[in-house]
Order: sequence, then C-alpha cells, then structure tokens
Amino acid sequence: MTIAKLTFAANLQNVGLVPNETRVLLTAFAESGDWKAVRRQALEENLIGKRSTITTRHILKVIARRYIRSGDGLPSAHLSARFFARTGIPDRARIQVAFLYTVAEDALAATLLQSIVIPKLPSDATTLHPNDVLQHLRTLEAEHPELARWRPYLRRRWASAFLSLLRDGGFMSAGASWALARPSILPQAFGFVFGWLALSNGSPKAALQHPAIQLWAVDATELRALLAEGQDRGWWRFAFRGELFDFHPGWRSNEELIDVLG
Repeated sequence: MTIAKLTFAANLQNVGLVPNETRVLLTAFAESGDWKAVRRQALEENLIGKRSTITTRHILKVIARRYIRSGDGLPSAHLSARFFARTGIPDRARIQVAFLYTVAEDALAATLLQSIVIPKLPSDATTLHPNDVLQHLRTLEAEHPELARWRPYLRRRWASAFLSLLRDGGFMSAGASWALARPSILPQAFGFVFGWLALSNGSPKAALQHPAIQLWAVDATELRALLAEGQDRGWWRFAFRGELFDFHPGWRSNEELIDVLG
C-alpha cells in the first residue's frame, strides 16, 4: 500500500472509524454478497439505527470507499466482510483492522500518522494536542494548497476527528489524556492482515515489512511475539534462519484463514 501524492480531502470529520456500523454493514454484506441490497436495507429498514437518513448515507458512502471498492493493498471486501462477521473475533481486533482500512482510505490521516505519530512512539512521555495537529496541517499547505482553503472551523473539526481516530486505534490513551501510546495489536487482527499478505503476495518475509503492518507501529519485539502467538494457536509455523524467514501456514485459502482465527 503506497500513499501517493493526492489531493487531501476533508472526510474524517464526517465519518470516523464507526466500528459498530462497520460490523453491522459488513456482516450483512457477508450474508448477501450484494452491496446494493445492503445499502437498500440500511436506508429502508434503518439497519444501523440512525435517526437521520443523511447520516446513514454518509456512513454507507464511506464504508463503500473503505471496504467495497478498496484498492489499497488490504484484503478484499469479501474477506473483510467475512472477518467482521465472525462471532469469535474480539471486537477490539475488528477495531484494529478497521483502523487500517480507515487510514488506508484517507491519505491525510495516513500522512499525519506516519509523520507526527509513529516517529514519536519510542518515547513514553509524548503527547499530541489539537494545536499540534493544526500546526502540521499548516506545514502541509505548501505542497497541498487545498488545505489553505479549509476554514478554521473545518480544521478544528478534522483535528478532533483525527485524535478520536487515534484513540479508537489505540494510539492514544483513553479519557482526557493527550498521551500517545503504542497500540497492542491482538493476534486475530494481526493474523488476518499478515496471513492474507503472506499468502496473497507470495512472500511472507516481505509481508512482515508491508506498509499496512507498519501503520500499526508494530516494533520488532511485538512482531516476534505475534508470530509466536500465532504459532502457539496452530495458525502457522515459522522460524528465522539468518536472513531467511521460514513460514508454513496452517490454512490453504484466505477463507480458511479467517475461519481458524475466529
């Protein structure tokens, strides 16, 4: 997944990570395989329980961009829907996967995550305030003049939405604190994304350094721990042999992978 030079759009302040709505909509998609039918059900039967059809339409549009029409190097809509629909998958694992899809679809959120969040994580006392986000938006204006056209109110709303996204993704402490934190990725979330990458890209070693994994800020120690946890659960066998990464999956297809995870 490559973050290309794009025109930055103000989307995040309208629809954030929306984990519950994502689970409901993708579960319905897993059952029908027809996004138009899911959209119709959401609008006519209030599938996600919103008071306003405008809000429902906003969420449907964003979920379609993130998952149904996603082309950002993450598992397909069919597979992500199957993952979200599995009852044995912990909610936090779904949220962590949803975080990747949200950031992959939003070039501005990905840029800030990679420039002012992840590089600061080795420090235990690092904070990120709304003004820090606003300041970084201003520094991006030289290469992205579209940001200069954002009104102050829109900037503040977007900055608040970005910080909320960090909290949802485990990059920021809960409550009123502005302290940054390294998220603790659950084995099911890692197994889904890494397992898909290892099988689909044909290179398990390259999958370990894939940009999608890097967006979780997984360091080398946690990476080894997640691999060991997957091995203990029977999902795969692995060994590092010098520069080589010996990897043997315990499944034959991506669908089977999701079934063993949950």
